[in-house]
Amino acid sequence: MDTDAAQRQPIVRLTRWETSFSMPARCKRQDAEARRFTYYGVDANGVEHVYAEHDSEEVDKQWRATDPLWREAHSRTMQVLLADPATRDTVLRINIKAALDAGDTETAVSLARHLSPRALREILGTESDRRKE
Repeated sequence: MDTDAAQRQPIVRLTRWETSFSMPARCKRQDAEARRFTYYGVDANGVEHVYAEHDSEEVDKQWRATDPLWREAHSRTMQVLLADPATRDTVLRINIKAALDAGDTETAVSLARHLSPRALREILGTESDRRKE
């Protein structure tokens, strides 16, 4: 038995994650078999270890749907992104465009209500109108 693994404390927080894959010789498509999803976390002592590894996107997606530390880390990342008004507007614009592209105007309007006044004017095209006045 690996004594180092036996002495490890449980992971208490995810610190980073990475996705790696190899490109085939012709670079026309990704080799699905060569993908690797790796998540790292720290234990109570602050020591970083591999928390989870997956070799397929399907397994990784299922894992992310149920893992509590992943949900916590993802939520924390989104909170940091949305705390900055400029980043929040960018994230909202991306999602507004995606909703409009999908034909979901109700969601697009709902998201637009959360934009800063300046970003909303820019989207509606009224920013240039105000400058002319």
